[in-house]
Amino acid sequence: MRAIGCLMVLFATGCAHLPTTPAVRGPLRPGRDTFAFANETVFAYRDGIQVSNAEAGRDSHARRYTRNCFVMSRAVIQFWKFARFDPAAAPVTDEELARRIRAVAHRAPWAAPWPEQKRIVFPGFADLYELSQSWTRLVQEHLGSGLATYFRPGNAAMPFVPSRNHQAAVQAQLDAWLAQGYPVALWLCNFPSLSINHVVVAYDHTAGPDQRTIYNVYDPNYDAKAFALTYDPATRTFSYEPTFYFVGGRVAVRPIYRNFFQ
Repeated sequence: MRAIGCLMVLFATGCAHLPTTPAVRGPLRPGRDTFAFANETVFAYRDGIQVSNAEAGRDSHARRYTRNCFVMSRAVIQFWKFARFDPAAAPVTDEELARRIRAVAHRAPWAAPWPEQKRIVFPGFADLYELSQSWTRLVQEHLGSGLATYFRPGNAAMPFVPSRNHQAAVQAQLDAWLAQGYPVALWLCNFPSLSINHVVVAYDHTAGPDQRTIYNVYDPNYDAKAFALTYDPATRTFSYEPTFYFVGGRVAVRPIYRNFFQ
């Protein structure tokens, strides 16, 4: 069993190739290269604690865009790698716009970024934020199914809690990717606790106190606000700041969408 567990963790977190060349475009920009809408949680929360819909003042019958944090995190990387925007060009039809969204969303997120001339063009929009703000429902309907993410090969690693050595290796990989200008999707969870099971996208980092590293991340449960994921080298652990759905504290971190098995 232990050998199987190690194999699962290897496939889910250790097979990613580190970039050997800098990214062909600038770093991901929250509020421009991210979505203007948020993923909505299935459950209602208050200060990180699950509450009823009534307590949260939420309409339980309202149509909501749920179970899509994996989809949205993957998609911001896909748009960053494979799309470009031309606000001066004439917009295309709704059908063509939907086709182009699907074309981006079907590209392998671990593939190398395309050069500018090869990218899928979105005329009439300045960036992904403007596109998703103007055509929210259309974008949501063509990014892909959130239910499909329940069947990712990388999900098999969830029961195998990462060691501190593993988290230190993740931090080293993350620094290498960010140094080359690449955003990285990170799976945050606390198995066997279900206090968090979520994906964010790290796009830069800064030095914190006591030799800690603070990673700025895009959280798809919000539309543009930056959040902090902190790595502490003394304990070789990550922690995530409090949000409306998480009280804050230690999390296990796995990079995902860096290869097929993730």
